[in-house]
Amino acid sequence: MADSIVNSDEHFDNGGAIALKGFNYQNAVACLIAIQNYKKENFLLYIETKDDIELDVKDKHAFIQVKSQNMTLNNLLKPTKKSGNTCIFFKNISKKHQNPLYQIVLMGLKTDQENVLLASDNIVFANEYVYSEEQKRTIIDKLKKIGILEDEIKDKIPNCRLYFTPFKDNIEEATQFLIGCMNENNIKVDERGKIILNELFSIINQKAELQIKEDNDIEKKTITSEYLKKLFETNDIYKKKQMLIEQLLNKDVIQFTESLLIEKELVSILSVHKFSYRQLSSQLEKFDINMNIKNLFEMLYMQAKQILPQESKETIFALLIELYFDRYGEITK
Repeated sequence: MADSIVNSDEHFDNGGAIALKGFNYQNAVACLIAIQNYKKENFLLYIETKDDIELDVKDKHAFIQVKSQNMTLNNLLKPTKKSGNTCIFFKNISKKHQNPLYQIVLMGLKTDQENVLLASDNIVFANEYVYSEEQKRTIIDKLKKIGILEDEIKDKIPNCRLYFTPFKDNIEEATQFLIGCMNENNIKVDERGKIILNELFSIINQKAELQIKEDNDIEKKTITSEYLKKLFETNDIYKKKQMLIEQLLNKDVIQFTESLLIEKELVSILSVHKFSYRQLSSQLEKFDINMNIKNLFEMLYMQAKQILPQESKETIFALLIELYFDRYGEITK
C-alpha cells in the first residue's frame, strides 16, 4: 500500500472479523474481486482491515463496505448505534488514503436504484454506478445534519461508487456465478471449480478471523496476486500439469490412484502445504532439466522424502510438480 494502513485516528473492524466465520455473501464478494482483478497492476486484497474488504489496484486503494441486502439511499445515510451513531455511507468515506475509492456493495438499492448512473469506467467491478446530482445533494444534506462538513463530503463523493451483485445471499447461487466468472477469465473450472472456490473461501475466512494488533499483522490479512495466479491456473497450465502427471503414470513412477490424489493436492499447496513447499524450494538442490523425466522425479522424490519425511507420497509429488513448473515453466519431454 502507498500509505501505512495503521493510523492512530482510525480503528480496525475486529468485531466484524470475529463475526465473519461462515458468512458467505461477503466471502463471495471478496472472491469476485479476486477473480476479476488479480491480473491487474499492483493488485493486493485486504480482508477485514479498516473496511470489510480493501483493494490495491493500479493507482487506487478501494475501501469496500458489503451489505447482504437490498437497501435504500436513506438506509445508507441513517445513523445507527452499530456504526457509532454515524451511518454506513460515512463509515465508508471516513477512511483515509492518498488515492481512495469508496465502494458500497449490496444486492440492490430498492427505490433509488433507477436514479443512479452507470460509471464511465469500471475500476473494481463490472457495471459500477455513481450517484446522480440529486442523490449527491441528498447525501450532503443528510451528512451535514450529523455534523459532517460539506467540503469534506464534496471532495469524496466523486470517488464513491455502488455495485449490485448478480447473486443473493445464497452460497449455491453465488458459487454458480463465480464459477462462470472463472470460466470467462480462462481459469480451469470443470471438476476443479468448486475445489478452487473452497480453497479461496477457506483462506478468506482464515484471514478474516485474524485480529490486527500491530502493523506487522496487516501482511497476514492480505491476499496477493502471486497466490491467486497459482490458485487460478489457466487451462493451458493445468493441461501441462496433467500431461506431466500422465507421463509419471505411464512410466510407473506413480500409480493411478496416486495420480488422482496428486491432482487434488496441487490445489491446496499454497495454503495447507505452504510451509512444506517453502522448505522444499529452499533445500532441494537445482536439478537438470534435460534428465529423463522418470529418473528425474524418482531422484527428486528420494531427496524430497528426506526433507519432508512427514508428508505422503502424493503430497510430495504435488509439491515437486509445482516446484518444477515454478522453476522451468514447462514439461521436459
